[in-house]
Amino acid sequence: MKQNENDQNHKEESTPVVDNKPNGKSQIKPTNLQIFSSCLIICIAISSMIDARGQQRIIPPGAIPVETNGGWTLITNKADIWPGIWKDSTNGLRIEIILVDTNTLLASACVYVGSLTTNSSAGYFAPEKGPFTKCELLDSNGTIIVPKKGKTLEAALAPEIKVTSLQKDSKGRLKGHIIFDPRGPGLIKEFRFKDVYNIEKEGDYVFTIYPVIYQGSPLGAALKRVDLPRLSAKVHLLPEAKEE
Repeated sequence: MKQNENDQNHKEESTPVVDNKPNGKSQIKPTNLQIFSSCLIICIAISSMIDARGQQRIIPPGAIPVETNGGWTLITNKADIWPGIWKDSTNGLRIEIILVDTNTLLASACVYVGSLTTNSSAGYFAPEKGPFTKCELLDSNGTIIVPKKGKTLEAALAPEIKVTSLQKDSKGRLKGHIIFDPRGPGLIKEFRFKDVYNIEKEGDYVFTIYPVIYQGSPLGAALKRVDLPRLSAKVHLLPEAKEE
């Protein structure tokens, strides 16, 4: 008798149920087994990724999927997330410069901050002005290139700023919030060299920054200044008249 009950239960779970609608049409309801199979397929899909050529790749343990212009790529070495010139600070943060479109008039610098071991949470902000206490561009002779009028990236940054002094966006969120985690750094500043400097001669230049960010809770009263390491990068720049 018990065996018959088990057979009946198995039959009920494996046999689709037909739901007769009032309009005469029938709809087949999925069985528990079918639902489980669907969930399993979804879980497998989540644990995989599709590259730019439409090929499915399974994410290996410890790998980090990072979004790129071509889709997604897998980073197995965390150091690969930092392709630019970088330096670590004693407080566990890392500062980085990435140079883009060098040897053209579009030559730009992107300055990032982040960490290989922790995330920013809601506690780091880029100052509205600056964000460098010192910023220099030297030509091959060591001559300082003076920024255009009103275009300096330097600022006198206070040891502490009030949270109420931070500007807000249209949605009421504080501006300058830096977001980073072990998967990648957060942007502090980006600019084109031609927008800041008058480049008169083609050549190799040395760009040096002393970056500053602020740390603290946006719900608190004040944010404290965090000085990041000095960092330099060599960049090849063209004068406007030389670009083809």
